[in-house]
Amino acid sequence: GQTAGAVNQVVVNNVPGGTDQLYIAVGHFYTNSPAVGNNVISTFNSAGGLTWALVTGTRGCADRITQPRAEWWWAFGSPSTFNATVDLAGTTEVAGAHIAFVRISGAANQAPINAEYANTAGDNATCDTTGTDNSSPTITITVSNSNSLILNSAHPRNQSTGVTTPDSNYTQSYEVLNISGGNASTIWAGYRTISPAPGSTTITHSIGAAKALVMVASEIKEAP
Repeated sequence: GQTAGAVNQVVVNNVPGGTDQLYIAVGHFYTNSPAVGNNVISTFNSAGGLTWALVTGTRGCADRITQPRAEWWWAFGSPSTFNATVDLAGTTEVAGAHIAFVRISGAANQAPINAEYANTAGDNATCDTTGTDNSSPTITITVSNSNSLILNSAHPRNQSTGVTTPDSNYTQSYEVLNISGGNASTIWAGYRTISPAPGSTTITHSIGAAKALVMVASEIKEAP
Protein backbone atom coordinates (compact mmCIF):
# COMPACT_ATOMS: atom_id res chain seq x y z
CA GLY A 1 0.00 0.00 0.00
CA GLN A 2 1.25 3.47 -0.76
CA THR A 3 0.15 7.06 -0.57
CA ALA A 4 1.70 10.51 -0.91
CA GLY A 5 0.97 13.65 1.06
CA ALA A 6 -0.59 13.98 4.50
CA VAL A 7 -2.36 10.72 5.30
CA ASN A 8 -3.96 8.94 8.22
CA GLN A 9 -4.61 5.55 6.66
CA VAL A 10 -3.06 3.08 4.21
CA VAL A 11 -4.98 0.21 2.60
CA VAL A 12 -3.21 -2.89 1.26
CA ASN A 13 -5.47 -5.08 -0.85
CA ASN A 14 -5.36 -8.82 -1.48
CA VAL A 15 -2.77 -9.90 1.09
CA PRO A 16 -2.49 -13.67 0.45
CA GLY A 17 -3.85 -16.02 3.08
CA GLY A 18 -2.62 -19.46 4.07
CA THR A 19 -2.22 -21.96 6.89
CA ASP A 20 0.20 -21.22 9.74
CA GLN A 21 1.69 -18.15 8.12
CA LEU A 22 4.00 -15.56 9.69
CA TYR A 23 3.23 -12.03 8.51
CA ILE A 24 5.57 -9.06 8.80
CA ALA A 25 4.11 -5.61 8.11
CA VAL A 26 6.99 -3.41 6.98
CA GLY A 27 6.11 0.27 7.30
CA HIS A 28 8.36 2.98 5.90
CA PHE A 29 7.44 6.61 6.49
CA TYR A 30 8.77 10.09 5.81
CA THR A 31 7.91 12.20 8.84
CA ASN A 32 9.19 14.40 11.67
CA SER A 33 6.51 13.11 14.01
CA PRO A 34 5.63 11.05 16.06
CA ALA A 35 8.57 11.42 18.41
CA VAL A 36 11.02 8.59 18.97
CA GLY A 37 9.45 5.89 21.10
CA ASN A 38 6.01 6.41 19.60
CA ASN A 39 4.69 4.57 16.57
CA VAL A 40 3.41 5.84 13.25
CA ILE A 41 1.15 2.78 12.89
CA SER A 42 -1.62 3.05 15.46
CA THR A 43 -4.18 0.37 14.52
CA PHE A 44 -4.55 -2.61 12.19
CA ASN A 45 -8.18 -2.71 11.06
CA SER A 46 -9.63 -5.63 9.07
CA ALA A 47 -6.15 -7.13 8.79
CA GLY A 48 -7.01 -10.80 8.46
CA GLY A 49 -8.41 -11.01 11.98
CA LEU A 50 -4.83 -11.33 13.21
CA THR A 51 -3.29 -9.90 16.37
CA TRP A 52 -0.42 -7.56 15.49
CA ALA A 53 2.53 -6.61 17.72
CA LEU A 54 5.47 -4.26 17.21
CA VAL A 55 8.85 -5.82 16.41
CA THR A 56 11.00 -2.69 16.29
CA GLY A 57 11.06 0.84 14.94
CA THR A 58 13.43 3.74 14.46
CA ARG A 59 13.76 7.07 12.72
CA GLY A 60 16.51 9.41 11.58
CA CYS A 61 17.66 12.18 13.89
CA ALA A 62 15.49 15.17 14.75
CA ASP A 63 17.81 17.73 13.13
CA ARG A 64 16.72 16.25 9.82
CA ILE A 65 13.27 17.62 9.13
CA THR A 66 11.06 15.01 7.47
CA GLN A 67 13.44 12.19 8.22
CA PRO A 68 12.85 8.54 7.28
CA ARG A 69 11.26 6.19 9.80
CA ALA A 70 10.76 2.42 9.72
CA GLU A 71 8.53 0.07 11.73
CA TRP A 72 8.03 -3.71 11.62
CA TRP A 73 4.96 -5.45 13.08
CA TRP A 74 4.22 -9.18 13.15
CA ALA A 75 1.31 -11.61 13.36
CA PHE A 76 0.80 -15.36 12.93
CA GLY A 77 -2.26 -17.27 11.81
CA SER A 78 -4.23 -18.95 9.04
CA PRO A 79 -6.30 -16.19 7.44
CA SER A 80 -8.04 -16.17 4.10
CA THR A 81 -6.78 -13.58 1.62
CA PHE A 82 -7.56 -10.20 3.18
CA ASN A 83 -7.50 -6.46 2.69
CA ALA A 84 -5.54 -4.67 5.41
CA THR A 85 -6.54 -1.21 6.56
CA VAL A 86 -3.81 0.41 8.66
CA ASP A 87 -4.44 3.59 10.65
CA LEU A 88 -1.56 6.02 11.14
CA ALA A 89 -0.80 8.51 13.90
CA GLY A 90 0.56 11.99 13.26
CA THR A 91 -1.92 12.53 10.46
CA THR A 92 -0.94 15.99 9.24
CA GLU A 93 2.82 15.44 9.47
CA VAL A 94 3.21 12.19 7.55
CA ALA A 95 4.68 13.14 4.18
CA GLY A 96 4.25 9.83 2.44
CA ALA A 97 3.86 6.25 3.61
CA HIS A 98 4.51 2.75 2.35
CA ILE A 99 3.39 -0.48 4.01
CA ALA A 100 4.21 -3.93 2.63
CA PHE A 101 3.05 -7.26 4.03
CA VAL A 102 5.60 -10.09 3.88
CA ARG A 103 4.14 -13.61 4.23
CA ILE A 104 6.48 -16.42 5.34
CA SER A 105 5.67 -20.14 5.34
CA GLY A 106 7.44 -22.62 7.61
CA ALA A 107 8.30 -20.03 10.26
CA ALA A 108 7.98 -20.40 14.02
CA ASN A 109 4.96 -18.84 15.69
CA GLN A 110 6.95 -16.11 17.40
CA ALA A 111 8.21 -12.61 16.87
CA PRO A 112 11.32 -12.16 14.74
CA ILE A 113 14.36 -12.19 17.01
CA ASN A 114 17.62 -10.23 17.16
CA ALA A 115 15.86 -7.32 15.48
CA GLU A 116 18.31 -4.52 14.76
CA TYR A 117 17.98 -1.11 13.21
CA ALA A 118 20.57 1.32 11.88
CA ASN A 119 20.78 4.66 10.17
CA THR A 120 23.57 6.74 8.70
CA ALA A 121 23.04 10.17 10.21
CA GLY A 122 22.72 9.85 13.96
CA ASP A 123 20.28 7.79 15.97
CA ASN A 124 17.02 8.60 17.75
CA ALA A 125 16.07 12.13 18.71
CA THR A 126 19.50 13.77 18.61
CA CYS A 127 21.97 13.87 15.75
CA ASP A 128 25.08 12.47 17.42
CA THR A 129 27.40 13.19 14.44
CA THR A 130 28.69 9.59 14.43
CA GLY A 131 27.02 8.76 11.13
CA THR A 132 27.32 10.20 7.66
CA ASP A 133 25.25 9.89 4.53
CA ASN A 134 26.67 7.24 2.24
CA SER A 135 25.80 5.13 -0.76
CA SER A 136 26.70 1.75 0.81
CA PRO A 137 24.55 1.37 3.93
CA THR A 138 25.25 -1.55 6.26
CA ILE A 139 23.58 -3.28 9.17
CA THR A 140 24.92 -6.14 11.32
CA ILE A 141 22.66 -8.57 13.15
CA THR A 142 23.13 -11.58 15.39
CA VAL A 143 22.00 -14.96 14.07
CA SER A 144 21.15 -17.47 16.80
CA ASN A 145 19.83 -20.47 14.89
CA SER A 146 20.62 -22.56 11.84
CA ASN A 147 18.07 -22.58 9.00
CA SER A 148 16.73 -19.15 9.88
CA LEU A 149 15.53 -16.66 7.29
CA ILE A 150 17.10 -13.20 7.51
CA LEU A 151 14.71 -10.42 6.50
CA ASN A 152 15.86 -6.87 5.76
CA SER A 153 14.26 -3.59 4.77
CA ALA A 154 15.97 -0.39 3.66
CA HIS A 155 14.51 3.12 3.46
CA PRO A 156 16.75 5.70 1.76
CA ARG A 157 15.69 9.29 2.46
CA ASN A 158 14.02 10.95 -0.52
CA GLN A 159 15.64 8.47 -2.91
CA SER A 160 14.14 7.96 -6.36
CA THR A 161 16.39 5.07 -7.33
CA GLY A 162 16.05 2.90 -4.22
CA VAL A 163 18.45 0.03 -3.58
CA THR A 164 20.28 -0.14 -6.90
CA THR A 165 22.42 -3.19 -6.04
CA PRO A 166 21.30 -5.36 -3.11
CA ASP A 167 23.76 -7.34 -1.01
CA SER A 168 24.70 -10.36 -3.12
CA ASN A 169 23.32 -12.77 -0.49
CA TYR A 170 19.85 -11.19 -0.59
CA THR A 171 16.91 -11.60 -2.95
CA GLN A 172 14.61 -8.64 -3.42
CA SER A 173 11.01 -9.44 -2.57
CA TYR A 174 9.51 -5.95 -2.80
CA GLU A 175 10.50 -2.44 -3.85
CA VAL A 176 8.54 0.76 -4.42
CA LEU A 177 10.41 4.01 -4.92
CA ASN A 178 9.70 7.60 -3.92
CA ILE A 179 6.13 8.14 -5.08
CA SER A 180 5.81 11.93 -4.95
CA GLY A 181 8.95 13.20 -6.68
CA GLY A 182 9.80 15.08 -3.49
CA ASN A 183 9.23 14.36 0.17
CA ALA A 184 8.02 10.79 0.29
CA SER A 185 9.01 7.38 1.56
CA THR A 186 10.80 4.55 -0.20
CA ILE A 187 10.64 0.84 0.60
CA TRP A 188 12.94 -2.05 -0.27
CA ALA A 189 12.56 -5.49 1.31
CA GLY A 190 14.54 -8.67 0.75
CA TYR A 191 15.62 -11.91 2.38
CA ARG A 192 18.69 -14.10 2.56
CA THR A 193 18.19 -17.25 0.52
CA ILE A 194 20.83 -19.31 2.37
CA SER A 195 20.94 -18.98 6.13
CA PRO A 196 24.28 -17.89 7.57
CA ALA A 197 25.78 -19.95 10.37
CA PRO A 198 24.97 -18.74 13.90
CA GLY A 199 27.08 -15.71 14.77
CA SER A 200 26.81 -12.26 13.24
CA THR A 201 26.16 -11.23 9.67
CA THR A 202 26.49 -7.87 7.94
CA ILE A 203 24.24 -6.68 5.13
CA THR A 204 25.64 -4.10 2.70
CA HIS A 205 23.63 -2.57 -0.13
CA SER A 206 24.39 0.04 -2.78
CA ILE A 207 21.80 2.81 -3.06
CA GLY A 208 23.46 4.72 -5.89
CA ALA A 209 23.75 8.08 -4.10
CA ALA A 210 24.77 9.19 -0.62
CA LYS A 211 21.62 9.49 1.46
CA ALA A 212 20.45 9.35 5.03
CA LEU A 213 18.46 6.20 5.61
CA VAL A 214 17.12 3.70 8.10
CA MET A 215 17.47 -0.07 7.87
CA VAL A 216 15.92 -2.93 9.82
CA ALA A 217 16.97 -6.58 9.86
CA SER A 218 15.83 -9.57 11.85
CA GLU A 219 16.09 -13.34 12.13
CA ILE A 220 12.97 -15.40 11.37
CA LYS A 221 13.19 -18.77 13.12
CA GLU A 222 12.20 -21.98 11.39
CA ALA A 223 9.14 -23.82 12.70
CA PRO A 224 10.07 -26.63 15.11
